[in-house]
Amino acid sequence: MINKLMRIFKDVIGTSKVMPCKLQGKVNIVERNGGTIKLHPTILLNSLQDGYHVGMPFETTLIADRPDAVIIIGENCRIHGTYVHAWKKIEIGRSVLIAAGTNIVDSNGHSGKIKYARFRQNFQDTPKEIKIGDYVWIGMNCTILKGVDIGECAIVSAGSVVRESVPPFSVVEGNPARVVHIFDSKDALEETYPLEKLSSEEGFFTYN
Repeated sequence: MINKLMRIFKDVIGTSKVMPCKLQGKVNIVERNGGTIKLHPTILLNSLQDGYHVGMPFETTLIADRPDAVIIIGENCRIHGTYVHAWKKIEIGRSVLIAAGTNIVDSNGHSGKIKYARFRQNFQDTPKEIKIGDYVWIGMNCTILKGVDIGECAIVSAGSVVRESVPPFSVVEGNPARVVHIFDSKDALEETYPLEKLSSEEGFFTYN
């Protein structure tokens, strides 16, 4: 059952945080070392397998744990079994759908420079901001890597590894993800279109 009330989380150092959003199951939200997480109250963060249509390999987890690191998630997003870790900035727009098994990380963790190949345990790389536009749909088991900008209304197919930015209204797939289709943006209904006019169309449903 979705808890529509304020929920209190504890980060790893034991302090409490109030997050005004909708939750299912155990959700981990961690701010430390000066990091900040900003969530719109209409979003859903889900970690429950019950009622969800693909496997739920891990709990939804949001971590911002560097000075000035920030995660921002806009209104009406639905995020299932996803791991989001910011060293710099990860911004997710409005009405974004993210399926279970997805990882979104703005750093590679260790330096990829060949100079440090024998000393990688001692070197971290430089994080780069990730931006996910409004109405994006990210399928299950995807990986979104640092520096990526995913354009409005794009679809990231299941299992994709996104290393480069994605054009708006496109479909990408594969490892590394490549554009396989671009829709005509004029074919997409405007967000102001009355939802009730769509209720008789095949596949229509509403969330509780």
